[in-house]
Amino acid sequence: MTEGGLERERGLAAWRQIADALAMQIRSGALAPGEQLPTEAQFAARFAVNRHTVRCALAALAAGLRACGVHDYRRVSTNISARVATAEEAALLDLAPGRVVLVVEGVNVDEAGSPIQTIDAVFAADRVQLTVEG
Repeated sequence: MTEGGLERERGLAAWRQIADALAMQIRSGALAPGEQLPTEAQFAARFAVNRHTVRCALAALAAGLRACGVHDYRRVSTNISARVATAEEAALLDLAPGRVVLVVEGVNVDEAGSPIQTIDAVFAADRVQLTVEG
């Protein structure tokens, strides 16, 4: 049996196998256009790899998309707010009840201005440093 669906003895890098698997899901329609992808953490758990490996796979997949005409995107909005973590967030982030989290919401658009990605992320506030540059 293969770990996380990857063939570790195949001689092909894990990130390449993940990128190929995702590309196959896109081509087959299992991942529909406009459908939100799972998070890096969800992909990491699914394939039993670390998030860096997932990032490499997504970067390779993005490079392939650019070859198909999706060249670039830009962030048009980012909202950052603070609130008390829900019970589920506290458990996932290993936080004590009542701790504060930062919530980041954003929208990316393609070159024509059409939305192509939304971002919803929650971070433990005491583990984040924000730097804003002009």
